[in-house]
This record gives sequence, structure tokens and C-alpha cells, in this order.
Amino acid sequence: MIYMTSNMSKWFFVFAMTCGICATTTQAKPPVARGIDRSADVESASRNDWFRHHDPASSTPPKAIGNEVIYQVFIDRFANGNKSNDCLHEGRFCDPKHQNFMKYFGGDLRGVINHLPYIKRLGATRLWLTPVFENQHVVVPFTRNGKRVEVTSYHGYWMADAFRLNPFFTDKGTQDFSIMEELGRKSGPELGIYMDTVNNHTNPANATLESLEYLNRVNPVPGLPAAARRGSIFRKGEFMASLDSGDGWFHPYGPIKDFSDTFELENHQLVSLGDLDQTVPEVKKYLYDSHDFWMEKVPNLVGFRFDAVRHVPTPFWQDLEGYLEKRYGRMENIGEFYGEWTGMPTFRDFYRRNKMTLFDFELRYAAKKAFMEDASFDLLPRLWSADPELGDARGLVTFIDNHDMSRLRGEGLEARRMRQTIGLMFAMRGVPCVYYGLEQDLFIPGDNGDPYNRPMMESFDEGHEFYRLIQRLAELRKSNSALRYGSTHLVHLTKHIVAFERVDGEHKVFFATSKNPRTGSDRFEIRDLTMPDGRYEDVLTGREYAVQGGVLPVELTDGSMIVLSTTRKKRST
Repeated sequence: MIYMTSNMSKWFFVFAMTCGICATTTQAKPPVARGIDRSADVESASRNDWFRHHDPASSTPPKAIGNEVIYQVFIDRFANGNKSNDCLHEGRFCDPKHQNFMKYFGGDLRGVINHLPYIKRLGATRLWLTPVFENQHVVVPFTRNGKRVEVTSYHGYWMADAFRLNPFFTDKGTQDFSIMEELGRKSGPELGIYMDTVNNHTNPANATLESLEYLNRVNPVPGLPAAARRGSIFRKGEFMASLDSGDGWFHPYGPIKDFSDTFELENHQLVSLGDLDQTVPEVKKYLYDSHDFWMEKVPNLVGFRFDAVRHVPTPFWQDLEGYLEKRYGRMENIGEFYGEWTGMPTFRDFYRRNKMTLFDFELRYAAKKAFMEDASFDLLPRLWSADPELGDARGLVTFIDNHDMSRLRGEGLEARRMRQTIGLMFAMRGVPCVYYGLEQDLFIPGDNGDPYNRPMMESFDEGHEFYRLIQRLAELRKSNSALRYGSTHLVHLTKHIVAFERVDGEHKVFFATSKNPRTGSDRFEIRDLTMPDGRYEDVLTGREYAVQGGVLPVELTDGSMIVLSTTRKKRST
């Protein structure tokens, strides 16, 4: 989903972490004095609480996505592999100096192909591409920070033709399907592809007349004046409809004003983008056919990322996914239910009724609260306690940053806290999604969201601390199923320290981290662990730790993490 002002994303910010802790299974024991934990009284810090992230009695089937690590590429800002496509259309929509963040910077599919080995070595097993289809190349004026600016379609979400490619991203124009075939083939089965599709809308209803007139000169539609091209949609170059053509493809309403009103959400325009009516047979067929088209063109296409799913009626999604499954088998589809958190009834209802999984916005807010605003770690069990109400929360896609939200480092999160945030995302339930550049600590200071959360990738340093951190954690996820399918066993909790196990039968991972600002270290014993007795090598540091009778002596300093795995057990004690 593309928002053209950062303020629009804040209407929903009512943090949902205020619910009480209601763990699905709790086995409390009388507190026992256990060493020294200067961040809080150790007796109250010790926990023995179990959280199941799914409800075995639920009729909701598990999500199709497996034990994956997703890497999100924002195509225009990732890598420039072909400079000849940088400034098409007389240079109206580009900025090769990368100063105007509302214009094309030059990233393209050739750049993605060139860096596939880099993405694979990071440990990603799924590649999510922002939209590649042809867009409406116009500009939309608006005021930002008191200045008039014009935004272009550099992001890819202003669909004009779902059966053609955006020439800013290809080597040979809108029908260069060979580049998509090459991308899929070189990705190989070890890096499945998710294509981003837009089924809610087309392109701006408020484009400037001058840009519409330019479009009519370079690509005229017989009998259709420039002003009537607003929101226009094509199929393989053939004009289908526009907001003013009278073909009945669009809802006849203006922009959404009340985001709490379901009718407006599904029938009004999202930020003035032409809103498609999916109940019209021609529209439905167009959208179905477009997914078939890309399934045929792209090898190793394993799923779709559906944009703006809450703005399209649920029956459409159920029908579309049923159609795709019948033709291609179960697919790993992900929906963007923007602006809702896992504990809200609307989110839960959608998640349980549909086969696609959803992005977990709530984890991102929890990380921000804990690591930027020094909120207590007790917000984590509050989050986990609601998981069974989703049916199976283990398939949620977790993230720290994305293309619609400001990067936490840009908001002011310290590098050491980002390191902990990355560790927590990989240790928690869900499927982690890495936004391009996170592994290089890419951000702009003062980032307040779109478009400054989308800088041009500047470095592909595989020795970067964050790259190596993600690489190690991604490898751990592949080798230990507990991180994807396990329950969470909370064993220690204070405002500043959290420690838990992930348990899937004999597969187990222990994670602990501290943000205690005191000078020196906290030394104490973790008890009630289920990990077998033995010596374990820390996945991140190589340091050895000994577990004996469910007891693990630890030492944590501010910013430190401990990650132990049954796959890294050195020997029995």
C-alpha cells in the first residue's frame, strides 16, 4: 500500500498492548531465590509460563508458508543494473542524483538479478518484489511540510496494465518478459518469488492535467480526452476503462474519510486511487487472468503479496485463492491488512477466514515500544496470549521496517537496540521479513516514513555486522524448526530483561536479551528450562553455556543477547 503522506498512517495508532496477560497454559511454581538480577527482584522475575501460538481445536488450517526468511526488495531503490532505463519519458519522472525521493532513482530488475547471490547468502529463502507491472506515468501534486511536491509512480503501485511490465524496471520495454523468466530461473527453488499485486485500485484520480495530456500524446486512446484518462486501466496495451469512461469498472465514490466505516474502506478511493469494483464480472476476470499470466511467465513464483486486502470485500479473496489453489496447488500468499493489529476482531476474523497469511504490525509496535521508548518487556506475553484467537499465529509474517512505515533507525533507534530487535524478530513466532537495507543499517536520520524510508541502497557489504547477524539467525531458523513451529516458554521477565525458550518437541532454542541501563552485568540463574543437559555454543558469540537440571547460569549486560540451540549442543554435561 502506498501512502503519500506520513500522517495518513497514524490514524490507527492506538496501541493494542493494553490487554491483560492470559497465557494459554501457565505452570507457576513458588518463587525461589535465584542469584542476583539487579534489574528487578529475581523472585518475581522468574517465570514458567507457556504460550501456544495456535489453537489445536481451531478449524483454521495452518498457513501455507513454511519455515522461510523473506527479503523484501523495493525495486526502484535496490540496485541499478541498467542505466539506459533510468530516465524514460523525457526525464519527467526521474532523478538520477537521488535528491527528489518522489521520483525514480534507477533501480531495476537487472539490478535485482545481479544481486541474487547476495540475497541468497544472507539466508533469505523467499524474495518479495514490489510491483513490476506497468504503471500510469503521471504526477500527483500535494503539499508536504508546507511545500508543493509532485509524486510519481516510482513505487509501482499505480497499476495501469497488469499484463505489461514497467519499462523503468526492464531492459527492453513493457514486453520484456524474458527478464522475469531470467529472474525466476536464477532465483532457483532455494529462493521462491512473491509478486506484489494490486487488486483494489488502479492509479490516481487527481493526476495533473499536464501529465495526463503528455500521456495522451505518447500513448493516445482514440476518442478519450486527456482529462478522462484518470485511473485508466489497460490489458496488454488495449484500453479497458477509466474513471470517466462510463464502462462501470469503478466505484463512483471519492476518497475514504472514515477509516472505521467498512463501506468506505471497500468502496471509496484509497488516497484518491481509482477504486475497482470487484463484483463486476469483467473486473473479476481481469484480475484473475492477471495472476494466471504471471504464473505462466515467472518460474519459481510461489505466492503473491496482496496489497490493501482490507479495502476489498473478503469474498473476492476467498474466491481468488480458491481459484489459484485449484489451478496451481496451495500458494504462499500474504495479505497486507494495513492499520490493524493481531488482537483486533477485524484482523482476527480476516485471518481465520482466509487462506493467505498477514503481516504482523503489532510486533513492530512492540519492538518500538520496548527498545525505543523503554516500555517493559511484559508487552511480549501480552502479545503472545492473544495468538490462539487467530487459530494459528505461527504463520504471521513479522517485520521491523517496511516501505510504508519509517525505519526504526531513522526514527532514532540506537544501532545496538536494532541488533536486539533483529534478534527478537528471528527468535519469536512468525516468519521474519527483512526489508532491503536492514542488513546494511540503511536509513535516513529523521525518517518520518514514505518516501524517506526508501533510500537508494548504497552498500552490499557481506561483512556488515547486521548482515552477519541476520545470516546466522537465518541459518538457525533453517536448522531448528522450533523457531517456526514451536511454543514459547517464558522463563525470565523484568522490565529490562526477557528470556524464553522456543520448543517444538526435541527441537529447542533459548533466547535472552537485556536492555538494563545499569553499569556492569546482571548475573543470575535461569531455571525450569526444558533443554537437555549439556554444553551449548552461543549461535552469535561462540561462547559456551552449560545447562544442568534445567538450570542455566547467565550473565547479561546492556545490549547483549544469548542464543542457544539444540542443534548447537557440544556435549552432555
